[in-house]
Amino acid sequence: MFTSFFIQNIWLIYTVLAFLLAMFFGLFLFWRAGKRELIEGQLLFDSFFFFLAGSLMGRIVDFFVRVDFYHWSISKLLFFNVYHGFDFFGAFFGGLLAVFFYLREKKQNYWLIFDCATSGMAFAMFLYKLLQFVLEKFILNMAGFSFVKLYIAFGYFLIFWAIKKFEKKKKHRGFFASFFLVSFSTLNLIVLIYSNNLSKINYFYILFLMSAVLLATSVNWYLISKRRINSDIKNLFSMVLLVLFKLKRLFTNLKEADNTAKVIVLGPLYIAKWLYFLVKYIGREIYVSLLDMLSAFGLSK
Repeated sequence: MFTSFFIQNIWLIYTVLAFLLAMFFGLFLFWRAGKRELIEGQLLFDSFFFFLAGSLMGRIVDFFVRVDFYHWSISKLLFFNVYHGFDFFGAFFGGLLAVFFYLREKKQNYWLIFDCATSGMAFAMFLYKLLQFVLEKFILNMAGFSFVKLYIAFGYFLIFWAIKKFEKKKKHRGFFASFFLVSFSTLNLIVLIYSNNLSKINYFYILFLMSAVLLATSVNWYLISKRRINSDIKNLFSMVLLVLFKLKRLFTNLKEADNTAKVIVLGPLYIAKWLYFLVKYIGREIYVSLLDMLSAFGLSK
């Protein structure tokens, strides 16, 4: 009887276990990052539980997005054990919103806590999407499965890797949170282009949400980095002038034209040398990244 129940509900059981495993690793990385910043453990765990509470918003968002499934039936919304459905983006941003109000009430810095959470979030998303791909490809052996989940998992791993690399240098508060949101929204916009099984409502919902997050985060990132817009405009203008003067010399100066011709002739050799150094650099970065990841989980010094 138990075996029959397991076979019939393998997707649900596996999904719950994958979620719990991803959540465990994400929480562990969040806790380690918070302790490095000397944040109280109680505040870290409270923020985590408020994030989980806010993530329940995913069910409500799913109710409004999948109108064709719920048909505005409140009973379908409440009986989630019968009518399955949960919106990932609604859960994610609902959790962030709940933590924001909690930290504001506690008079704590939201960006500091969010910065500490980014590596854990990225790794948890990577692990969950990877386990979903394993379920569809190797366990259920679903016909017509897509590699999209594997590509998404790889995208989240790249975000995680970039965050770990950036951590080696001191950044302004809110840098990692802004980088994560920009990368997160960009990745999902790219995936949206290749998604062909979404309803019209879902497609425009994701398109509008991710575009809004990308735009709002980019503007906010610029503001919290305390850059001066006048200086940036002057630097941009100077760079454009340098390029124009370079082009002018190219067409009017014989020596400049000669150097450009040499570069074109020796182009294949330069490309070969560039590829050699690129492969060497990538190999070294992969090795260092593996050490960084082991160190993040406390498995290496």
